[in-house]
Amino acid sequence: MVDLVNITANITEEYYTPEYVAFLEMLAWGISGAFAVFATIWSFFLIYMHLRNWTNPRQQQCIVRVILMVPIYAIDSWLSLRFHNYGLYFDIARYCYEAYVIYQFFSLLTAYIEQTHQPKTLDVLMAEKDEQKLPMPLCCLDVKPSSYALLVIKQIILQYVVIKPLMSIVAVVLDLLHVYEEGNFRPWHGYVYVTATTFTSVTLSMYCLVLFYFIMEKDLAVHSPLAKFCCVKAILFFSFWQGVFIAVLAYYDVLPESVGHWTQENISRGLQDFIVCIEMAILALAHGYVFAVEEYGDIQLWESCTPREVVAQPVKNFARHVVNQKDVVQDIKHAYSPSNLSAAKVHHKHLKKEYRSNQKLAMHSLDMEMDPNPLIDSEDEEAELPKTQSSPELPEIRMTTMESSQEAGAQQTGAQVVMTTKLEEESVSE
Repeated sequence: MVDLVNITANITEEYYTPEYVAFLEMLAWGISGAFAVFATIWSFFLIYMHLRNWTNPRQQQCIVRVILMVPIYAIDSWLSLRFHNYGLYFDIARYCYEAYVIYQFFSLLTAYIEQTHQPKTLDVLMAEKDEQKLPMPLCCLDVKPSSYALLVIKQIILQYVVIKPLMSIVAVVLDLLHVYEEGNFRPWHGYVYVTATTFTSVTLSMYCLVLFYFIMEKDLAVHSPLAKFCCVKAILFFSFWQGVFIAVLAYYDVLPESVGHWTQENISRGLQDFIVCIEMAILALAHGYVFAVEEYGDIQLWESCTPREVVAQPVKNFARHVVNQKDVVQDIKHAYSPSNLSAAKVHHKHLKKEYRSNQKLAMHSLDMEMDPNPLIDSEDEEAELPKTQSSPELPEIRMTTMESSQEAGAQQTGAQVVMTTKLEEESVSE
């Protein structure tokens, strides 16, 4: 590792002259800018087509909010690369919107389910599901879907919407105090604690999103949610794990300590921003496929539309449904309302008890059906014996049945006599 550091230092001193550094900066800005511009234009065009064909506001507002993440990421990453000394501050907006998108994707899944199974609500649909095992690594535990389980899932997903922006602000404050040290995993620097907290929060959020998908998989199958989920998951991977990997490279001095006026921290963050700009262009194309506007009606042509339909109506839809966060506020109030949580908890206990009781009855009924020798009352035997005697086809079976019943009766009588004798002897001895 020391030799690698020395080689990197020698290459830096020999080749990275001020002119060459300036050329690399211009090249990086130009390439990343081209990808960022393409991703932004393509995403805004897709958003515009959804706003023009606004046939399902509840679903499409979530879709537009998810698609908006691509231009936000692309523009933010390019600005962070261009003004690398202020990159940490630019990233606050990106990280805040990242958490917001996870919740919007969850809202999109709930909209798919409820509108497909109207008039049933999501609470009722969850309560109808059987008990299921949790995904890995908690597959040894079971969960009974209910309105309470839905509230807990929603709360855990929403906590990331709070934790991620909070950690971004903490990172900025620690950086101003010169104790953050991005890419430094030593315990006396703030980076390791901010990263660990963010990792725990995003893991819990994504786990609950996967759990909800597994519970409602059959109900979501018609909407092909897996491709949409992979697009959202890819954004999280690009923004978190890719950054951690680059930070590890910087920690072990694989990246040079400095290149011109670029510090190792600037290089680490700039490399992340450069890669994100390229990835957002690829993701913008994927969004055109997984969030296709054709699902919401025929695409209208400009020639057949008035100026109002071309400009005014999309702007109105964007302001009324996408910018307006009234639905988000209502969801937060409902998810964290103490009265709703306590009522859902009581209903969950009752539902789980009823489910276990029904399971026992079903198992008992199954055992009765599979029993090859059901017990028959003696009165029923006596009622059936004359019918058996009148049948001339089965004389041997009739005689065998009568003899066996007589023998059983004799054995039962003998057992009763023995028990009576034992009880009398015990009473005498006392």
